[in-house]
Amino acid sequence: MVEDSSDAFAATNHSRPTSTTTLQSLPKVQHQDHLQLLLIEFEHLFAEPSTLPPTSFFYHSIYLKPNAEPKNIQSNRYPPLQKDEIEKIVKEMLANSII
Repeated sequence: MVEDSSDAFAATNHSRPTSTTTLQSLPKVQHQDHLQLLLIEFEHLFAEPSTLPPTSFFYHSIYLKPNAEPKNIQSNRYPPLQKDEIEKIVKEMLANSII
């Protein structure tokens, strides 16, 4: 008889929650351990993007009325701290060729 690998792991390692265990029923230490395991397992999902996403198969366009002119709208003003952060992010994106 062949055991399911997840059941075999759960039987040998009692610190890892099984599928029937909820995070709320775990002690705080086990909850943090489980969270750390999830972060390690899915670290590729939390990595900073270094390239652009794949191109789309669809062509998107915005149709303008003939002879339409852009509206003259005042740009938004940002608080100095927010403006500095925006500039920092834009510089990082330019350095990484994201934009």
